[in-house]
Parts: sequence; structure tokens; C-alpha cells
Amino acid sequence: MSFPLFNNALQAGVLQTGNGLIVAPTATGKSFIGRRVIHAALEAKEKDVHAYLIPYRVLANEMYHSFIEELGKAGIHAAVRIATEITPIRFIRKNPIFSSPPMSASPR
Repeated sequence: MSFPLFNNALQAGVLQTGNGLIVAPTATGKSFIGRRVIHAALEAKEKDVHAYLIPYRVLANEMYHSFIEELGKAGIHAAVRIATEITPIRFIRKNPIFSSPPMSASPR
């Protein structure tokens, strides 16, 4: 599959390194790229934690359930963490993690 945002991610090395922050409008392929990065890491048998950050709780839960369906077939586990305040993400297990920030966040 090829589309502008995906091509930019490829050129920037996001799929090879798994590192990148993708900020783009709705329906431009961010989720597709995130899934490709996680699948590439799993295919390479990387044992690191993979984080997939999502800005909304509803979307975090939706993506979590779709990943459970996809990854569960391969015996891979996923966890979802919903932030209730601005705190650093702590990686507890070696799983893809879906995280959503608080609904309204204000600096302290």
C-alpha cells in the first residue's frame, strides 16, 4: 500500500526503526503506519515494549480490542492504560501498550 503519509514515514525510517511521532489529520493513515511498525517489530522478534499512543479514550479502547483480535492469534498480549493525570508511562510488561491522555490536562 502506498500513500503520501506512509511514503514519508518510510523515507524517515519510521518503519525500520520503529521510532516516530506522527501528527496528521484524521483519515490520513496514522493507525495503518502504527500497526505496520508494531507488526514489523513482532516479525523481527523484537522483545522490547511497543507503545501506541492514542489521544482519545474511546479510540484507545477500539484500537486495543482490534489489536487483541489481531495479535491474540499469534499469542501476543496487549494492554491498555488510560491516564487519569499527566504522568510518565511506565512499561510493566513486554507488550504493545495503548495509552490515552486524560480528557482535560492542565499543567501543574
